[in-house]
Amino acid sequence: MYSSRKILLTGSLVAVFLLLLTVSSEAQRIPRTVRPDVLRNNSGALGPGANKSKQPGDTTRGPGFEQRDDLADSITISFKYPDSLNRHNIDSSINDFREYYSVPPGYQTLGNNGNAAYPILFSPDKVIGFDPGFHAFDIYKFTIGNTRLYNTTRPFTTLNYLYDYLSKEQVIKVLHTQNIKPFWNAGFDYRLISSPGVFQNQNTSHNNFRFFSSYQSKRKRYAADLIVLGNKLLSAENGGITDPALLSDPDRKRRIAVPVNLGNNSSSTYSVFNSGMTVGNRYNDFEIFLRHRYDLGKKDSIKVNDSTTEYLFYPKLRFLHTFQYQESGFKFIDNFSSFASALSDSVFFSDYYNIHIRPQAKNFYFYDQWNLVSNDISIRQFPETKNQAQYLEAGIRLENYAGTFTKPFVPQNIVEIYP
Repeated sequence: MYSSRKILLTGSLVAVFLLLLTVSSEAQRIPRTVRPDVLRNNSGALGPGANKSKQPGDTTRGPGFEQRDDLADSITISFKYPDSLNRHNIDSSINDFREYYSVPPGYQTLGNNGNAAYPILFSPDKVIGFDPGFHAFDIYKFTIGNTRLYNTTRPFTTLNYLYDYLSKEQVIKVLHTQNIKPFWNAGFDYRLISSPGVFQNQNTSHNNFRFFSSYQSKRKRYAADLIVLGNKLLSAENGGITDPALLSDPDRKRRIAVPVNLGNNSSSTYSVFNSGMTVGNRYNDFEIFLRHRYDLGKKDSIKVNDSTTEYLFYPKLRFLHTFQYQESGFKFIDNFSSFASALSDSVFFSDYYNIHIRPQAKNFYFYDQWNLVSNDISIRQFPETKNQAQYLEAGIRLENYAGTFTKPFVPQNIVEIYP
């Protein structure tokens, strides 16, 4: 009997202790946040404490609760190209990694990122007008055609860095864009491609920058696009190795020791942002592009809710003006580091290009500089109200070219008019 009472007393004390522990734990628990949009009465209808006008993104605090804003960390971003109507979304997948590399598929290079490249698939030139003819480094340029014009709800920045430990190749990309106003976006791009190469005089250093801005009026009648870009391309040239059999020489496993035809045994410095060059190409490009338009057409609207109406506008007649200014410099230079280097390079130019150079010269170069000023005025008519892809256009373009060359007998000015 005594043993049974003892066991019963011990069990009662344990039960009381657990009950007190549970009450203490409940007292320390933080009150659960209650969402006002789920408060309901016994019948299932919204209760008196519910906020019937609660909208997504509203963080108004009520008595005893707080609702988290699910839209606080969200962003909506899209882009289009200057000559395109379709808008695209940002693709951050790695399924197609070639999109992150400087050389697109279908191009053949000299094996070093930044050196001259040419397409192995036929692609016709669709540009009307004068062409200087220097396209060996086009794939490394920022152009008007590959500029993305963004529209975003929040500031957006991307940083890309690619580094190859073996070849010391580096690629840096920086992008920032944001909407200053709901209908006005601005941003900038920067890219650096730098690689020392494997052989002598194979190093590259390309710098590209771009500023872009797009604007559309609230009633969608007026729109303007502004693009300012620049390219500074530097690519060394070695003219190839003197003897392919030297690649099998065990004493020349480091390819930097293999003799080359141009700038052989010349010392050159290499760094990420400043690459020295003895023989090679220097291309510089600066461009300003402004296109604005004004539309006449049909107004429309869509009622989103009781307090919001989306304004629509379908153009029928468009007035366009495009202004473009471009400076392009193309230079090949050979800085003779010594008399032996000048003598060796002069033999190469004499054998392959029938150009005779005095070995006593300090350098040898070819240089072309082109300046372009273009104005285009046109009128565009859309037969179908809701289809801007089909239109009839008539206009006139005036292009003024001015050139500076190493050959004095080449024409200095060219004026072209396109109806």
